[in-house]
Amino acid sequence: MLKKNRWATPFVTFLILLVSACSSAPKSNDAALESSFAYRDISAVPCELKNLKPKLEYPFGVNEKRYPKEHFTYGVEVEYSLSEMGPGLFNAYAPDAELISHEAWDLLSHEQKLQWVRDNKDKLFPQGPKYPGRIAIRQPEEMLPERLIVDETGNVELVSPKIVDSKVEFEQYLDMLEKRFGEGYVQASVGTSSRHIFKTEANTNEFIGYRFFFGEKDQISKLAEGYAKHLEVPKYIPGKNFTHPYLGPIVNYKANSFRRLIRDNRVGKFEADVLDRVAKRDISHKYTGAVVYRPDIIRKREIFISEIRQCVKDFDCLKKLAERERFFIGRNLEAFAAFENVTHVDTIADFNFLPADVQDLLTRAFNRNHGQVEAEEIIANQVHRNFAYPTQNWDRWLSALEVKPTHVAYRRVKDAQEAYVATLKDVTARERSGAITLKEAESSVRIALAKFAYDSKLTDIFDRYLTSRFGKTAF
Repeated sequence: MLKKNRWATPFVTFLILLVSACSSAPKSNDAALESSFAYRDISAVPCELKNLKPKLEYPFGVNEKRYPKEHFTYGVEVEYSLSEMGPGLFNAYAPDAELISHEAWDLLSHEQKLQWVRDNKDKLFPQGPKYPGRIAIRQPEEMLPERLIVDETGNVELVSPKIVDSKVEFEQYLDMLEKRFGEGYVQASVGTSSRHIFKTEANTNEFIGYRFFFGEKDQISKLAEGYAKHLEVPKYIPGKNFTHPYLGPIVNYKANSFRRLIRDNRVGKFEADVLDRVAKRDISHKYTGAVVYRPDIIRKREIFISEIRQCVKDFDCLKKLAERERFFIGRNLEAFAAFENVTHVDTIADFNFLPADVQDLLTRAFNRNHGQVEAEEIIANQVHRNFAYPTQNWDRWLSALEVKPTHVAYRRVKDAQEAYVATLKDVTARERSGAITLKEAESSVRIALAKFAYDSKLTDIFDRYLTSRFGKTAF
């Protein structure tokens, strides 16, 4: 569903569009990469957009007069399952005429078109994932790719051929996509200069802390909000993202991988096999429900790309998180230095500390077999391990958040942890006795997970910290 995000093809397409429009940029692929994201010259914007003069915004520590090209830039990708491709998409795109004439295509109902695509998927995407397929745009448009592609999960991808320079353009583009093509699994990339983030080791550590802070806050907030919704609508079961191998919490081995990766990148170390693992493997640090660092896209020290992948079908969420990136990367991140060395849930050790019968229940209730054969890939997809999340040691987090062991807030977190484990034991006993089904047990565990976040009031602790440093919490 959200597994892969391919940018190599769109960058080549992007270059072709720019050359055919107003720019006299060179025609090499390297030039396309260098001119994209943080280093794209405003003179290369297609003709009809030049007069807009969007407000360019810059990361902290970048002198815009000295480095005018190092501003924020944005890219977008939307994925649609074959059953979710709406009429708008088929109005703009059609299979190549060699496969079916446009006249015959137009005579089909929407449901017939969906079935035709399903029946002819191999013909439409003969080269497989990552490569442009044989569904082409009927009337060329600057803001839409010439051809659709398919990813490894079988979803059809619409990837922006144009990297936009401003928040206004970015949000207008999202509005256009949602209005014309409906909801899809939407992702965005925010490009910046790495000038300040990689300036010193301390600056890099501050960025690591920033990523960890909001990665954890976002998970806790989503769970707490989900439990509040459950209280209002009992049929709503929160915690669904914890059942997804690519949207769960930041876990210990992924956090350590991210630390090492960004520190290597800071000193110019970009090893191809390591970056390939980031791009292609399920153990990649990018597969979490958080905004993630993506050095594998451009593979250059000077250009810094963050990917927003946790919004699923929520376009407003994407706008909000992109604005948050712009807000904080545009400021000194020293307030997050204390979070660089926090711990995260260890999905092996923390899970193994749960009672054996509870482990068995979680394994059966959240068994998701994705066909992996390598040990590390198998563990990465064992989503039942995510439900050890509340039991992790929160002490480093609470210390960094300036909560002392004598504080009521500290005791509240510990009480919520104990209540969570007690609930898991109770659910396990009831499922074993036959009082509830395995499906009901799964729902009860997800509710208990969200209740931990709600009762611990960790969201309030994170918010208080933000208020003390930045004067507001609405991020």
